[in-house]
Amino acid sequence: MLDRLAAELLKRPRTGTLPSDVLVYGAGGMGRRVVQLLTRNGVKVHAVLDRHAVASAECEGVPLLQPGTAAATPPGGTWAVVVAIHNPAHRVADVVEHLRQLGFGPVLTPVDLCDALPGALQGGFWLAPRSVYQSCEPALADLGRMFHDNASLALLRGVLGLRLGGDYAQAPLPDPHQYVPADLPRWPNPLRLIDCGAFTGDTIEAFEEAGYSIEQALCFEPDPANYQALAARLRARGTRGMALPCAVSACAQTLRFSAEGAGSSHLQADGTTMVQALGLDEAFPAFAPNLLKMDIEGAEPEALDGAMGMIARHRPGLAISVYHRPEHLWTIPLSLGRRLDGYEFFLRAHSHNSFDLVLYARPHTPARASGALQ
Repeated sequence: MLDRLAAELLKRPRTGTLPSDVLVYGAGGMGRRVVQLLTRNGVKVHAVLDRHAVASAECEGVPLLQPGTAAATPPGGTWAVVVAIHNPAHRVADVVEHLRQLGFGPVLTPVDLCDALPGALQGGFWLAPRSVYQSCEPALADLGRMFHDNASLALLRGVLGLRLGGDYAQAPLPDPHQYVPADLPRWPNPLRLIDCGAFTGDTIEAFEEAGYSIEQALCFEPDPANYQALAARLRARGTRGMALPCAVSACAQTLRFSAEGAGSSHLQADGTTMVQALGLDEAFPAFAPNLLKMDIEGAEPEALDGAMGMIARHRPGLAISVYHRPEHLWTIPLSLGRRLDGYEFFLRAHSHNSFDLVLYARPHTPARASGALQ
């Protein structure tokens, strides 16, 4: 059924052009970027709508207005609006419906903008023109056959409805229990955890608050500010294990990094910070995890390549982010499915608009006994 849905969505016509004049909804970083993008491409932006707008304010040189006010009231519903919101915190479907109720139309989304201006919003996590998916229809069908639980299949249909059909109303509602979803069996307890992309220790804290004991933890966080907060948090909580100011990759190497002091810090070819990256197989051959978590801003495939020996030996549970790049939705699950025997795979979403999409993999047989921390 999923392959038929993908085929139908791929064939469905979508607009390839933008109106000659529009309004933009959202005055944040994405809104400013969209105003600049539209202006460069000859689209007239009359105003930016934002519910926090104040009198006489501007955004990128155009008036900033509150939607619903007289100045922002569409004449006869003829003003097109481009929604410039692309983040995990705000449900875009609610914004689209609100704008339609106010009389705007058509209402275009970031997915529409990607189709109309391919390549214009590169680097926007999963955001991509539908053409990216055109040559991957067989992979999408194979992906659907990996999942046997109804929740994963329904979620995947919703994600495809969003990314291929542009329908944000189909985006799955988030499960707030990231890494410990209530509808999946619990992880082994106590945990021998490898946390790649540990940020400030929030995942460790979430596991402990969910009733897990931490037998040992390796926590990788290359951002200097985040690392300091992580180390302090582990000390304050008395968590057993260590924080390492390192990235995770296929092998030991020095890489450039964009250190933002936030969860979005990431490896970047022109980053201004140099960080040490480690391959898990090389650096910690004697550590026997029963859970491996990765949320490393798009570097997951390389990090998994450097951990396959450990995964094959110890068969830990896996919690791997698959939303940082469009193709990660299918390339990461299919790669793991080919390389691992005896695992079941599940998909869950933990934020709005298909952000924080996590692939969970669980072995049929128990992980081996604990190894020493080397």
